[in-house]
Amino acid sequence: DKAIAVTNQQITKYIHIINNKDDLYREEMGLNAQNQFVISPVELDGAEVSLFGEAISDNQVYVVGEDQSSQNPMIWNTVTGDVVVLSESELLVDENSGETYKENWTGYFLDVTDEGLAVGCFGAPSSVSHAILCDVNDPEDYVVLYEEDEDTGSVAYAISDDGSTIVGFHFDASWTTYGCIWTEGGTVRTDLPWPTEEECGFVVDYASARGMSADGSVIMGYAQDNNYGAWVFICWNRQADGSYKVDASAANKYFEFDYGLGKPYMTFEPNNISKNGEWVTLRVVEEFDPFEAACNNLTFEKCDTEVFRLLALAYDAGRKGGLLPAI
Repeated sequence: DKAIAVTNQQITKYIHIINNKDDLYREEMGLNAQNQFVISPVELDGAEVSLFGEAISDNQVYVVGEDQSSQNPMIWNTVTGDVVVLSESELLVDENSGETYKENWTGYFLDVTDEGLAVGCFGAPSSVSHAILCDVNDPEDYVVLYEEDEDTGSVAYAISDDGSTIVGFHFDASWTTYGCIWTEGGTVRTDLPWPTEEECGFVVDYASARGMSADGSVIMGYAQDNNYGAWVFICWNRQADGSYKVDASAANKYFEFDYGLGKPYMTFEPNNISKNGEWVTLRVVEEFDPFEAACNNLTFEKCDTEVFRLLALAYDAGRKGGLLPAI
């Protein structure tokens, strides 16, 4: 039941980059304020499909994301016009009736190298989604990255320029997420150090790696606090011995995990990291009194800009450790 769809169809529609003003829409769609591209629509094997792009290679040859018509991972070669869409299904057994049925897998790619190595996730919606690595030159032999028997799923978010390091997260049996890296073609997985309360300034429920510098020496991610459930920026820096160390100093300094602590931001969410690992862009919401906001029926869609002021910030992760308004 595995199939690969390839076409030379020229894509004549434009790529649209979703801007900061659409953060709320992205949150509603579970997109975590990433920079996405929409390529819509195209003809694939005679049928019109909508391709949704998550990332583009540095050489601008490959766009990766999701074929939204099938909800499957896709790779578009912007030079040749070829579109590769992964497709797979598995046989499952209905727990109530005992009958066997076929379920189509779904997934998406989130990053791609200049050589066409793409990473993302793929799996049956009713069971688990697996982190995958796919070579556009041999898509049928995509690799499911290493998982433990007790894992309940994983997602690969980014790959280093040379393809040697992949970052993302995996779920354990309790659905807690752990930031991790995969090496040696995805056959070896190493968990990144867990961010502690002392390091972050708050109790951490979940952690995830979401991006990295070109050489993998700086990994961008988040720790989810156990109060608001906010995704708070942290990073891991590679040490001389090859291990990684948590840097949560920005979260500790800037994130207001409970009202009245005097810290500036109640949302401190990372978006992207520069190739040299020195800059991280963030989405932030300034500190406000949630009780007052509720009493005045304020929402993100209709709000007093003095209470909610959405900012785009750049954090100098590699040098000064300070914040600058985005230009």
